[in-house]
Amino acid sequence: MGMDWSLREGYAWAEDKEHCEEYGRMLQADPSKVSARAKKRGLPQLGTLGAGNHYAEIQVVDEIYDMHAAKKMGIDRLGQVCLMIHCGSRGLGHQTATDALVQMEKAMKRDKIEVNDRQLACARIHSKEGQDYLKSMAAAANYAWVNRSSMTFLCRQAFAKQFNTTPDDLDMHVIYDVSHNIAKVEEHISFIEYQLDVKYSSMVVLKRIANLELNNVMNILSGIVWRSASRYQIKYTCWSSQ
Repeated sequence: MGMDWSLREGYAWAEDKEHCEEYGRMLQADPSKVSARAKKRGLPQLGTLGAGNHYAEIQVVDEIYDMHAAKKMGIDRLGQVCLMIHCGSRGLGHQTATDALVQMEKAMKRDKIEVNDRQLACARIHSKEGQDYLKSMAAAANYAWVNRSSMTFLCRQAFAKQFNTTPDDLDMHVIYDVSHNIAKVEEHISFIEYQLDVKYSSMVVLKRIANLELNNVMNILSGIVWRSASRYQIKYTCWSSQ
């Protein structure tokens, strides 16, 4: 269900979905493709960051390179306080990938595919293994949106308690939430001739470390980003794609 679950259970605001990649839910997700072990690992980890390079960090806007783009996202002056959350699908996603590697190694032997490293194990995208992994990965992405929205809820409550007010009064709105690591089937230009004949093809695009470009305006790095119009502003870091 992704963010739909968070909304139903009261952990997210209705507007949060509008500020999430895929509206916080990958429709092709199939929970039946996620192993019981993966689900067991993920259940107690909901609402947690995890180790490694994951973080929930309070930041301050030190420099703005593109004021036009920044204002669209709620950044309008230096010194604004920011909070950035960077995390993904925790043990559920890790186990899902581990399970897929086992199946893909079998598929490689069957299809006579050779790679130099076991972690590069793969399967043809239209094979059963390839389709199963896309569906299970989408389910893991949905879990990740619930995980980040749960942490958003906790952070909103923490700030509200600290400043003795409500998250709404603090204007703690999500700017955008992007996937941590994911592969998606997308339509992209594959051929251009004299700028007249443009052809599109379906491609599998690997998006690594939560990088999403929005309408040639900005690139967002590292997970979920917030803004606030008050002096207790919660912001994010962005770069102009130009």
